[in-house]
Amino acid sequence: MTDRYSILITGSNGYCGSYLYKYFKNQSDKFQVFSTSRRKQSIANHIQHDLFNPIPINLFPKKIDCIIHCAGNLEHTSKFSVVKDNLKMGFNICQYAIKAKCQHFINFSSVMVYGKTGINLPISEDSPTFPFTVYGLSKLLGENLINGMLSNFLNVTNLRIGKVISQDIPQRYFLAKFKELLLKGETITLINPDKTRFNFIELYDIAKICELLIYTKNEGAFNIVCNDHPNLRQTIQEMKKYFNSSSIIKEILKERSEEFTYTFTNKKIKEVLNIDFKSYHDTFYDIFSK
Repeated sequence: MTDRYSILITGSNGYCGSYLYKYFKNQSDKFQVFSTSRRKQSIANHIQHDLFNPIPINLFPKKIDCIIHCAGNLEHTSKFSVVKDNLKMGFNICQYAIKAKCQHFINFSSVMVYGKTGINLPISEDSPTFPFTVYGLSKLLGENLINGMLSNFLNVTNLRIGKVISQDIPQRYFLAKFKELLLKGETITLINPDKTRFNFIELYDIAKICELLIYTKNEGAFNIVCNDHPNLRQTIQEMKKYFNSSSIIKEILKERSEEFTYTFTNKKIKEVLNIDFKSYHDTFYDIFSK
């Protein structure tokens, strides 16, 4: 079918990218889905390519309607390589977007671009950005790079995403580590459990947002978080409901730690797309009750 909407998903080996590929592939009557990653994959329309290198137009579609850019260096370290890697990948995919006459570019950014702003109210898209991690800085610089290169040619949307959750949690996620400790009945130590807050978002909601944005072509930055903002104590208590565990939960209060106390408003994206977000309670049930 020639009237299907063509999509290229970068980082299709990753947590978000692989899910999005399946989501759109299941709607093959509407979408023609291409994917790219540095590793080979035995899926339809996959192009093996390292985004650290310029994109060869002869290997990629000469025309693409939308690019969903999920690829990135997700390391939460102080290394400059995180910034360099994310900017280099962003630059190369932007050059391809222009050559391929792309109409819409959806960039996966992060709520970490705001950093520790000192704002007590839920942070909106108009709040100042002061990233305090290298990862957050790389995402903010990435937004600026993409906006600067593409905004004169096509629609650009930056999704500032919270803590992504779904049934298939990667082992590196702290929730997976908590699950392992609960299953083993080992002690779990929480540092400043009432301060650190999490801004969860269900992967299905992210995919649905991308689909609606493709139809509406809305531009700008959007906070993508669910309605609830549980702290560390509430998070582990919600998890513990689903385990007959002998684990003891210890709490330690420290004057200085890496807690993240801020919450975010999702009002803008809800008003634009008229979408309701799944509660983390419901997602936890899906993840841990089976």
